[in-house]
Amino acid sequence: MLVHAPLGKNDSYPVTIDAKTVGSGSFGDHQVDWVTMDEHQRQHNANYSMLVGPNPSGQRIMNRAADQGVAVLSTDQLADLCIQHADTPLALQDYRTLFETGGAVDVTPINKAAQDLARLRELAAELTSTLAGQTSDTGPLTARDLWLLLMNSPSSQTSSPKEIQQLLDVMSNPLIGAIQGTADQGYVVATAPRVTQQRLHQLGDHLATLEASQDQ
Repeated sequence: MLVHAPLGKNDSYPVTIDAKTVGSGSFGDHQVDWVTMDEHQRQHNANYSMLVGPNPSGQRIMNRAADQGVAVLSTDQLADLCIQHADTPLALQDYRTLFETGGAVDVTPINKAAQDLARLRELAAELTSTLAGQTSDTGPLTARDLWLLLMNSPSSQTSSPKEIQQLLDVMSNPLIGAIQGTADQGYVVATAPRVTQQRLHQLGDHLATLEASQDQ
C-alpha cells in the first residue's frame, strides 16, 4: 500500500505500508519479506516505510526494522490513533513522526499533540464564555485581562497572554467572527456560539467540496 501526505513540493511525504494478518494473533520476523518491502519503497521513491500488524513480537523483528528504517505499528496502536483522530484531528505534519524512526513506533509525540489541541480547543471555548459573561460589566477585555481571569482554570494554567492573544486573533478573524476587537482595546463576543459553529461547518463543507472536485 502507498499513502501520500500532500504538503507541497518540499514537505510532502509518501509512505509504503505492508499490512500483516496472522491467525495466531501476532507476527514475527520470519513473516516479513524485508527485500520486497525495500523494493516497494524504492519503486515508489517513498520517504518512509511502515509495517502494520497484530502484536508484532520478538526483538529480532524490531532490530531488523530499526536497521532498515522501517517503522513497526501494532493494530492496537492503529485503532487507538483512529479513535484519537476522531476526537482531536491532527495535521499531516504531526503524523510524520510515526514514520521517521525505524523499529517500534513511539506514539508519545502524537498523544502530546492531541492533548495540546484539546487544551487549545477548551481554552478557546473558555475565552469566549468569559467574554460573554464579563464584558457587559467590564467592557472589552485584552489577552492579559483574560489570562488573569482564567489563571486558575485547568486549560489555561499552562497558557500565557501571548498564546491567548494568538487564539483571540484566530477567533476574531472575519472568516470565524466569534469575537471582535483589537489587541490594544480588547475584545467582546460578536455572535452566538451556534453562529460560529455554523460558519465553521460551512467552511469545512466548502473545503471538502473543493477536495472532492480536485480528486475527480
